[in-house]
Amino acid sequence: MNKENIIFEIKNSNLSEECKEEAIQVIKQYGTIDVNTILLIVYKLIEISPKILDYFSLK
Repeated sequence: MNKENIIFEIKNSNLSEECKEEAIQVIKQYGTIDVNTILLIVYKLIEISPKILDYFSLK
């Protein structure tokens, strides 16, 4: 899967708009690293997002 496909899948996912924007930003920011590393970063971002929101009472 290439980066354009990942961005397309994220845009069409059921993630919140904020999460989509953050994930896409990560992909673009780390555009020079391999796709597997990008997916791992995005997965960790999505996984920890609710915990961060809860911690700062932003939910």
